Amino acid sequence: MDPIDGEPQFGEKPLLNTNSRPYITPLDAKAATSAPNSTQTIFQGSGVQHSGQGPLIVGGNVNITSNAQPDSKEAVEKCIKALFLTDPSEDRDMLKRKKGKRAGGTCEWILNTKELNDWLRLEETEQKSRPNGILWLHGNPGTGKSTMAIYLAEELSTAFDAMENMTLAYFFCDASFEKRNTATSIIRGLLYQLVQRHRNLLSNYILPKYKERGDQLFTSFDYLWTIFIAAAADQETGNTTPNLSILITSRPYPEINEYLQDFMNADLASFDEARQDINRCITERVDDLAKKKHYTDKVKREITDLLRDKTEGTFLWVGLACEELRRKPSKDAIPFLRGIPKGLTSIYKSLLETAIESETGERMAIQRILSFVAISFRALSVLELSEACQLHQDEPDLDTRLQYIRDQIASCRLLVVVYDENVQLLHQSVRDFLTGSGSGFFIERIEAHADAASCCIDNLIKRFHSGNTSSTHFLYYAMVYWPEHAFQYWWNMLWGYVKSIQP
Repeated sequence: MDPIDGEPQFGEKPLLNTNSRPYITPLDAKAATSAPNSTQTIFQGSGVQHSGQGPLIVGGNVNITSNAQPDSKEAVEKCIKALFLTDPSEDRDMLKRKKGKRAGGTCEWILNTKELNDWLRLEETEQKSRPNGILWLHGNPGTGKSTMAIYLAEELSTAFDAMENMTLAYFFCDASFEKRNTATSIIRGLLYQLVQRHRNLLSNYILPKYKERGDQLFTSFDYLWTIFIAAAADQETGNTTPNLSILITSRPYPEINEYLQDFMNADLASFDEARQDINRCITERVDDLAKKKHYTDKVKREITDLLRDKTEGTFLWVGLACEELRRKPSKDAIPFLRGIPKGLTSIYKSLLETAIESETGERMAIQRILSFVAISFRALSVLELSEACQLHQDEPDLDTRLQYIRDQIASCRLLVVVYDENVQLLHQSVRDFLTGSGSGFFIERIEAHADAASCCIDNLIKRFHSGNTSSTHFLYYAMVYWPEHAFQYWWNMLWGYVKSIQP
């Protein structure tokens, strides 16, 4: 997941081993007789029937039958609808479209690494060398973690579909989307995939609890986690040992490293193949530019060499540099590349300075846009952002207003992009840059949240006095998130005070 992407797989030991002397503990027998929707349990076979307490030992096959009525189709559909929050497969495809086409031949090497094969258990490994089923792949911003996660999700989905003893589920986190940025969202997404593949899991583990607690069941992480572990351990999802394996991709945040450093992990940049991926990406991007800009072979070679020298293993840097090259005539391409600095922070600063210098009179609008997008709790539509930043509100024609705000978003020079009519920062690292003191355009979180809370409240007051609540643009965001912005302002003020009085 980027911030945290993961592709778990699931499996378990069979509950009943029908060898010559299968054995069920008292706990197992109790669980069998108290299964959801079960009104009668009969052990049939060439062994004995059991009606008392204690272990059950049988000498032949074991069959468990029930005369319970199946859950109604309406109840099942209602439960699935309540469970659904977001479809991870659709999120994967959306992220894939947003990222663009993967450079040919990149990412494929990961399937042959010892780390992934140990995690998949395709190679024989001693238990002492693999004390757990967690693999953490980490990397710095812009180094291809999301693209790698997309590739793994696609490849492993295809592979696991052909396996009867494993089930794959995955989830892509995104801090900009409220349906994809919480632990509860992750569990709901994983459970949704499990029940789509194994519908009996819904009846056995989720539906009984849903009948008791209703929609509140899906807002409790503790309840969902208990259900998830039980479902992952079910024989339907697989029969490997251990029964749950988790793959996580993320930045090497200190708080994540604290918990995952003792598990199997690898820095993506440490693989030689990752550096080769960068070269493949540069070659493909320059070839594309050369066709559009009609570069000579000499210019093409120099551009390729400069990109390889300055990229520092960052795909995002290559993408930004190439997008800027599209704006430049051929004669300016090489001087431009020689002038831009290495590193994401440096190129962000260069882009921002260029935007402010070239867009006379637009500095205030650019600052408003960047500030609100950087601290918003979900992605805003173009019209929502227009209202939030009070841009072109006196323009009565909606299409004209939309065009004006789109032009100002374009003035932000790739730091902010519009995707599916939602305004988003290009990358999480842009938020880090804008809210860091080294940007030269420093967005103070305390002031930004205070301004956002004030903007939301002003919008609500105006709507209340005017009696007009028909707009569906910024009004809903203001109603839901003004307390969140106010809390962030209060919390950051309090935390700043606490730090100031500490010795």
